[in-house]
Amino acid sequence: MGKRIIDQFAIGDLVEWREPYADGLLIRDMGQGMILKKHCYDFGFKSGVYINYEVYRTKHADIMYFEAAELKKI
Repeated sequence: MGKRIIDQFAIGDLVEWREPYADGLLIRDMGQGMILKKHCYDFGFKSGVYINYEVYRTKHADIMYFEAAELKKI
């Protein structure tokens, strides 16, 4: 099994984001951005907390939400 890393990214980190298509295999778009917020959710039906990050995308000058698997630190 893979090792889970809960605190992978901090607010203000510069990241490379990847926006996949719905199939999860092909990449629709990618670019660079900055972490603005970290959101933690406990849905109760899965072990642990679900985490996603609010990212300012410099390429499109907008804000989108990404999971840790879709981000990489620069």
